[in-house]
This record gives sequence, structure tokens and C-alpha cells, in this order.
Amino acid sequence: MKNKKDSTIYARSYLVTLGLLFVTLPAIAILFSPNFKAWPMWVLAICLLAVVGGVWLISLGLFGADKAMEDLAAKASTHEASLVIMALAVPVYWILSLFYNRR
Repeated sequence: MKNKKDSTIYARSYLVTLGLLFVTLPAIAILFSPNFKAWPMWVLAICLLAVVGGVWLISLGLFGADKAMEDLAAKASTHEASLVIMALAVPVYWILSLFYNRR
């Protein structure tokens, strides 16, 4: 990262990528399940909570304050499994840098 602004944009892209995963994975599970209507209600509630949390992460990543967004990205990226999400966040970083570097 070149400067503080680049790390802020990357933290935003990390949260957007994480939010997209939280939104799409339950949707894929429901779409490709032949009988998701037979699932217990608590499973559907967990899927709904994951989607709501994903929308919250996306909105925070795109529109949130820099300090709150960087703190949440730092807390969410402490595990080794976050390296996969960091790699997936690189294309999102390229797209967001086009918009946030104009400011």
C-alpha cells in the first residue's frame, strides 16, 4: 500500500468482499437445494441473518466512516482463513480505488 488512503480503500474492499460472501453463499445454498422448503426454520433464520449481516458489511464498507470501517476490518482479518478473503478483495480494491482516489 502506498499510503494511508490506500490501506483505507483496501479495508473497505475487504469488508465489501466479506459482505458479498455473506450474501451470496446462503443464496446459492437456497437456489441449488432441491427442497429448501423442508429445511428447519432455524436454518432459514441463520441464512437470513447472514444475508442481513452481509448487507450491513457492504453498506459499511461503501459508506461507513473511515475509523469505524478500519477497526472492523482489522478485527475481522485476524484469522489465517482471512488470507483467502484478502486475495478475493484485490479486484474489489481495484474497482473501489477508481472511485475513492477521485476524492
